[in-house]
Amino acid sequence: KAWRQALAFTDRDAWLYLALLVFGMFAFQAYLTLVEIFLIHAYCIVCLGSQAAILAILALTVRSWRSA
Repeated sequence: KAWRQALAFTDRDAWLYLALLVFGMFAFQAYLTLVEIFLIHAYCIVCLGSQAAILAILALTVRSWRSA
């Protein structure tokens, strides 16, 4: 029974893994936004909107992880 408790997957763990996944998404989109700004010198409103949405999802996920 002790090994079951040691391997338990809690809600806090699930929120942590989701936060790490969303942070990876945010980091990749931040990279693409930097390429857009410094290399392409053109701005895509859809890309910037997607970046804002991922930032909001990241903030909500981190908030849920902390409160779990």
